[in-house]
Amino acid sequence: MKTVILIPYFGSWPPWMDYFLESCRFNPHFSWILISDAGEPKNCPPNVQYKACSLDEFNQLASSKLKLDININNPYKLCDLKPGYGFIFSELISDYDFWGHSDLDLIYGNLNHFLGENILSNYDIISSRKNYFAGHFGLFRNTDLHNQLFKNSSDYRRIFGDSYRYYGFDERSNYYGRRIPINPNRNHKQNLSSPSGLWINRIKNKLKIGLPDFPADMSGIISEFSKQYPDRTYMKDMVKSDLWFQKNGMRDWKVTWEKGRLYSDNNEYLHFHFLQSKRNSNFIIKPFETTESFSISPEGIG
Repeated sequence: MKTVILIPYFGSWPPWMDYFLESCRFNPHFSWILISDAGEPKNCPPNVQYKACSLDEFNQLASSKLKLDININNPYKLCDLKPGYGFIFSELISDYDFWGHSDLDLIYGNLNHFLGENILSNYDIISSRKNYFAGHFGLFRNTDLHNQLFKNSSDYRRIFGDSYRYYGFDERSNYYGRRIPINPNRNHKQNLSSPSGLWINRIKNKLKIGLPDFPADMSGIISEFSKQYPDRTYMKDMVKSDLWFQKNGMRDWKVTWEKGRLYSDNNEYLHFHFLQSKRNSNFIIKPFETTESFSISPEGIG
């Protein structure tokens, strides 16, 4: 099974980029495509492809594919569009069995250990979190049905078209609407039209009455998919983050990457997400040197 992970990213590469790329290098059975205006990273491994693309070009492509006015000007807003990457970048993924989305503020472990042929052959949707669909690492089988699951939210047009607000559509959203029943025989190219639930959500919040039953996010859509297609979704806690350590009151933590494996306290992980630590001025990124191991801690990477 061939799997590609799509990561649009605009601006300068983060200071830990060499460490990120090294963790990709040790996963030769997976591929990455970095869609960016930052220039091709130095020492890019063979399984990481760079595709030059400006933010304006991304907006134009997304607008054309989605038949919407997409005008992303806040990089974080890209997260809402993650479930649509397979549709937007359909030409880039044509040779792959699976496509996925992920982030740059993480280090990968041994992906093949968690996502071997036995998993990829038997499941269509894969999440690195058990209780919700993870925006930081999720995979879809490369078919029209799975690439356009995001359209089963009645609110995706409004969410994608809002240039400023991040709704959490890729994971769990606080904004609710109505899901469209998943129908594999539906013509996905038709212009779906149904009432939006976002304004209902705002009114109900003010009136303090119950919300609609159907969350307008990918976790809700995939939950519905799982009911219609039992045993085709694989959702398991496979990752760790600095936020987890923080929530559990653990200040003195350490994660070790060694020859492609990522572990902490003898537990192995698919990736480690340092989404909070990267904002800390005391989080120091040591100069990267070709090495067989490095560590991640509250003090930094190196």
